[in-house]
Amino acid sequence: MIKAMLACYNSKRDIHGNCYWAFRWTNTKTGKSVVGTICGGESNISAIVREMGLTWETCHYAQQELPIRQFNHMVKEWKYAGCRPEELATFIKNGLKH
Repeated sequence: MIKAMLACYNSKRDIHGNCYWAFRWTNTKTGKSVVGTICGGESNISAIVREMGLTWETCHYAQQELPIRQFNHMVKEWKYAGCRPEELATFIKNGLKH
């Protein structure tokens, strides 16, 4: 049974070789979502599954790379969630409470 969905987004690399990361966590029971930007990379985002006490069998994971402008437009209003997986899980748990 899928309990959550985790979408990982990254921008294409800029002229300096940097790419930027964000995520959307959705609780499938309530439909509530939490979004945030992070410093770090895909491994930090994918580790959220473990930090939230789920497994790959109970969490659907998808990754998408977006053009820089599209990524920036999408995350314009999103809050910074942190870097370490523990911080990201805490951010999500707090977001789901409100």
